[in-house]
Amino acid sequence: MTVEALLRRAPTAAVFGPRDDPAFRTALAAHLRSLGFATYELAMGPTARDALHAARATPPDTALVFVEYAPQAYHLSALLAAVARWKAQGRFVAICRGPGTFATAKQRLAYAAIRALADVELPIREPAALVGGWPRTRMPRPSWLSGTWRRTWMESPLQQLVPILRCPECGGRLTLAGEALACGSCGRAHPIVEGIPILLPSGAIAQVEADEHAYAAGDAYACGAEENRAWLEIGLWKRDRVAGLLRRRVPRASLDVGCGDWGVHHDVFAAVGTELAVAGDVSLKLVRHARDHATAPHRVHYLVFSAETLPFVDGVFDLAYCSEVLEHLDHPERALAEIARVARGGRAILTVPNERVTGKLEAGHVQTFGFDDFTALADRFLDRRRTLGVFRWAVSDVGALSRSLAGTIRLKWLLLVGERAPRRSLSILVDGTLRP
Repeated sequence: MTVEALLRRAPTAAVFGPRDDPAFRTALAAHLRSLGFATYELAMGPTARDALHAARATPPDTALVFVEYAPQAYHLSALLAAVARWKAQGRFVAICRGPGTFATAKQRLAYAAIRALADVELPIREPAALVGGWPRTRMPRPSWLSGTWRRTWMESPLQQLVPILRCPECGGRLTLAGEALACGSCGRAHPIVEGIPILLPSGAIAQVEADEHAYAAGDAYACGAEENRAWLEIGLWKRDRVAGLLRRRVPRASLDVGCGDWGVHHDVFAAVGTELAVAGDVSLKLVRHARDHATAPHRVHYLVFSAETLPFVDGVFDLAYCSEVLEHLDHPERALAEIARVARGGRAILTVPNERVTGKLEAGHVQTFGFDDFTALADRFLDRRRTLGVFRWAVSDVGALSRSLAGTIRLKWLLLVGERAPRRSLSILVDGTLRP
């Protein structure tokens, strides 16, 4: 009963532990996901800067934070700084402490300060026992997502999805036929690989696989983040803006078009639809990575599909998210027409790089968007509510901004200014309502 009550109040969680010893945090995160929590997992380095970065990276909608107490892995001052930031953000913080005595009086005092800030202390043990033994008198206050986050289990996830799927070749109905989805109209069989349906039209090419050496594994903003935190901060800023747009406006059914290897459902929990959430990309490699690293694996369906031929019935979604995808397409207008079809009358959040200002950022970008041509394209399919910028483009070496205090201050300023100056920003974000 305690677990049910905890899930009802705080359905979104984050688990943090030492970078060099992932065993406990990985096991706890997996257990929380199995119970129905959306659970974000992150390693924490030894310094105060590492700890503050971990707190900064925590998804905006996280209600519950588990922190493994490991003084041998990071300085207690670092943990104290992180806990203070989580509390300032309004999180409920649980310190997971292992057995043993304090080595020094200083260590004891530091932990006393941490414990005074945290909401509850739990003994480190097997995850099921840890969560099951949660003290009934120390429950978090209800999260704003608690009323929308239902504990629903998909006994046969694909079977639940089949009624809304359509053949990408002819639009015919699909039925399960062993390890494939068969079209009753054209007879084509679409394979299911490791539980992931491949719903691509003939001739579709996954650019990331055709030119694999040009793409690093993981989120593009996070690549090399330890050495280049400026790019990561830009990515987190963009994530937080999207989460803010969805605040208290949780969709019924959401679609991430071009999820890449993470996707919006990974760390914007408000994007997970109350009844349906689907994410997909043209590359099986990327979709497999996104599924294997999902924070809410029981709530999001992962498919391989082309943005220009979405394999769904008309009007099934009320939120479509498409970020940094249109610039990769030969015919972005077809993708927007498809988004407008499957989310007719719903909401769309679209982003593209502003390469009229920045210059070409990737060789694989076949479109070069600027503010005027992108907004003109978007306006053909939706009524814009707002247009925001991500980072005012005013420096040639973005990475240098994170290497000094003055650079960090300037980074924050450029992020603030860029939001209201999309014409000169690194990335343009459009939020609007798709026309019926």
